[in-house]
Amino acid sequence: MKLLKISLSISILIGLILTISCETFYNYDLSVRGLDSLPATKACVEKYIPHSVDAKQGYQEYEIQLIVNDLDNYSDEIEDSLRADMVLVDSIFVLQFTIAAWDPYDEITTFDFEKYYFQD
Repeated sequence: MKLLKISLSISILIGLILTISCETFYNYDLSVRGLDSLPATKACVEKYIPHSVDAKQGYQEYEIQLIVNDLDNYSDEIEDSLRADMVLVDSIFVLQFTIAAWDPYDEITTFDFEKYYFQD
């Protein structure tokens, strides 16, 4: 009986290890949409968004959110690019674009970005 419990425990442990270690990660190709009329801004934003991201299926949106949050570190440069595109003539500009993630099965996940920029 004790041997059976030990064998069962070892089997469960091996099953858990295999389940955890065999998680599949996918490579999602990323692209930016909606900035074609703003070439300087598009180039600036694309500089900080990688061409692809590796994530477990269902977690690609979380990975994209981390990338978008990192864009806040480059707000000054993005504002300069908006000025170069001459769209920051008003006191406020709403920058909107979409990040699209393609998985290996040609399914697309989109993430909409929206941020307000105020002119000093």
